Amino acid sequence: MVPVVIATVTFATSATVPGGVKENDGTPNLKNEPLFDIFAITSLVDLCFSVTAVSMFLAILTSR
Repeated sequence: MVPVVIATVTFATSATVPGGVKENDGTPNLKNEPLFDIFAITSLVDLCFSVTAVSMFLAILTSR
């Protein structure tokens, strides 16, 4: 169940933002960095693909 592990790790990285957050307003410290934007987009895409794979696996498993 590799997709489950990937979905778990992806969710954990989205919940704990790299670089931390500003205490006063909660925005990420690396908000204006281009690499942070790439990280956020790839993390979202990864989460979508992982959840889709798990959903398809469970649909196939329960259809028998």
